[in-house]
Amino acid sequence: MFALITSPRILVLGLGDVARGDEGIGVRLARSLRTVLRDVEVAETNQDLDYLELFEGYDALVLLDAIGYSPEVGRILLVSPFSIREMRIPHDVDMDRLTDALDAARAYGHRIPRIEIVGICVSEKAGDTEEMSPELASKYPLVLSRVKGVVIDLIRDARKRVGWAVSPL
Repeated sequence: MFALITSPRILVLGLGDVARGDEGIGVRLARSLRTVLRDVEVAETNQDLDYLELFEGYDALVLLDAIGYSPEVGRILLVSPFSIREMRIPHDVDMDRLTDALDAARAYGHRIPRIEIVGICVSEKAGDTEEMSPELASKYPLVLSRVKGVVIDLIRDARKRVGWAVSPL
């Protein structure tokens, strides 16, 4: 008997809108990480997501997003999607949709993959310009380096937790 060894399906997804300056940090990071993370799917979106569909398609999701305003622009937070509602920092509509989808998945018995949110604190003063705030732009190389390390650790950990599935042929 032969077996096919498959790796878990992992998606790193950058959220945001680059037309809104700092709010597009998730998309910018995904674009930068795409060249480094070759063995996982890396995507970006500024559209409304069907999280339930994503839950069914992946074993692990790593979401990159501007998570709130902070005097510490560029600060990186690792946030559980299950605690996002309790956070005392402002977050965007994508996170509200995610928590609603998690509630629906639990209520209807849908599969829930491992989900991690890598949040980047942004400037409140950035405005609706396509340019990042000067403060975030100057910190971008450091933010990218730190996010890359966090994402690689999350991927490694997700592979351990999800495991490598062996399917009979």
